[in-house]
Amino acid sequence: MGPPNERIEVQDGLSSYFDRTAVTVRSRFRQIEENYIAPSVDVAKQFFYESPVTATAIGIFSSLSFLPVTAFIGFSIFIFASFIFLALAAAITAALTIVSVVAIALLMNLTVAMLATFLLTSMAIGIYLFARLVTLLRSNDTLQAGAVQWGQETKGHISSRIPQLSISGRGNYVLVPQVDGNGAASGGDGSVESNYKVEPKDEAITS
Repeated sequence: MGPPNERIEVQDGLSSYFDRTAVTVRSRFRQIEENYIAPSVDVAKQFFYESPVTATAIGIFSSLSFLPVTAFIGFSIFIFASFIFLALAAAITAALTIVSVVAIALLMNLTVAMLATFLLTSMAIGIYLFARLVTLLRSNDTLQAGAVQWGQETKGHISSRIPQLSISGRGNYVLVPQVDGNGAASGGDGSVESNYKVEPKDEAITS
């Protein structure tokens, strides 16, 4: 609650605003009355004095037709609004239906594309590995040597893409794949575990 003087000033401001509004409304209504209502009444009186029968007939007709005309105008507005609403609803429903069908078709195409990508990638890897195996078998003296070299090379490619794994709670050490100069895995008995060595994280990063 503010001080009394402030409340009095607010009340005076509201009172003056309402007074100005009332004066504006009265002046507007007086203008309408002087410019439209009074001339119309004068014309109606003059017409009634000159043609009382015609004026009476027009008055009765206007009174009897007021409700039908008003009902017709309201019904027309209702019909227009209803049809516009139904048209918008039908258009939105049709658009959503078409977009949904197209979206389903898009998802199906993307699924087929993903499966085709996986299949083609697998086929490309298989063809590469097979071609590499044939090349190594032909370039080595014995088939066994070529197969061993192919296996080491394949494991080297796989192990080089395995992320470094932390083996301590604080992550001070990591498992690093052992590879030779050609990028092939080396060391141990040929198992995946024997192709890794433990190094401190700093040394592994610098190396």
